[in-house]
Amino acid sequence: MSITVKSGGDRFTGNFYTDYESEDTISDNVPDAFRVANQRDEDGFFSNRALTRGNPIQEQYDINFNVGGPLWKQKAWFFYSYRLNDQYKYTLGIDTLARSKLTNPYTLKGTFQLNRNNQVIAFLNKREKLQELRDLGPLVPISAARYQSSRNYPWKFEWTSVLGSRAFLDVLAGNWYNFFPLRPTDAFGFTSNVGPGRLDTGTNQRSGYHDSYQDQKRFKPQVYVSLNYFQDGWAGSHDFKFGYDWKRDRRMFFRDQPGGNIFYRDLNGAVNELELYNSPNTSQNDVVYNAGFISDTWKASVTPSRVRLRPLWRQPHRAQGLLRPLLLQLG
Repeated sequence: MSITVKSGGDRFTGNFYTDYESEDTISDNVPDAFRVANQRDEDGFFSNRALTRGNPIQEQYDINFNVGGPLWKQKAWFFYSYRLNDQYKYTLGIDTLARSKLTNPYTLKGTFQLNRNNQVIAFLNKREKLQELRDLGPLVPISAARYQSSRNYPWKFEWTSVLGSRAFLDVLAGNWYNFFPLRPTDAFGFTSNVGPGRLDTGTNQRSGYHDSYQDQKRFKPQVYVSLNYFQDGWAGSHDFKFGYDWKRDRRMFFRDQPGGNIFYRDLNGAVNELELYNSPNTSQNDVVYNAGFISDTWKASVTPSRVRLRPLWRQPHRAQGLLRPLLLQLG
């Protein structure tokens, strides 16, 4: 994936955007058939739980702001942006209010023109997601929902250099930090007195704790170097590209199972399977990637040979020969 982020210029510019809606600005109508569980409407649709509301939104808003400009005209520029998308929605069928918030506290980019041929770019971004009752639904109660508060930090430093009229150098060093926890909701005060987790495989109904909690930390540093070189005159033009790419993907994965390291898988209300865990435990995966490449885009040139053309009126026998098949077809 390649993403281009805005850069600042020699004058200050920016923009602001926001939107908002609430339960007062959206209609809320529930067909009579859906107010009773498992009663079909005239089109054959039904809800297995009685609904008291049709609009899940209590309120939501989206705030966006960015600004860019010069740090030093003709030499250094900056760009900054911010975003907050906050939602409060009811889970239909159980009428429980849950929050989901996406935040970009900052996207920062600095561009520095060192001289005519050399430029340095610095980039840093922070992204956050808060989902207090992830997976909540008619089949997943609050006790089995999971609390997510994840964060991402991508950043990079990049140096580009024009090496004369034929060569261009690009050097990049970056990293991506990812923190992705899914934790029990009782640890954050949403419920209490939670028992061992259960899943009825006949109905998909959960109770107690969920069977998948984690606290994942991931780090992906990268170094990338590429050199483009253009050569003309070797039976055409050549666009050479030489490069080296190094990446490391390191993941630390914490796993636990609240409720006594036990999880029940029932079948239509009766215990069918039992899972026993040995937790908490932490594992680490580490992958290192090295690659070098050489490529050439060759546009071949062919010198056309001389062709002598003679007008047909100077060769009447040739003209008759060309016209004869047409005349025969028309006859």
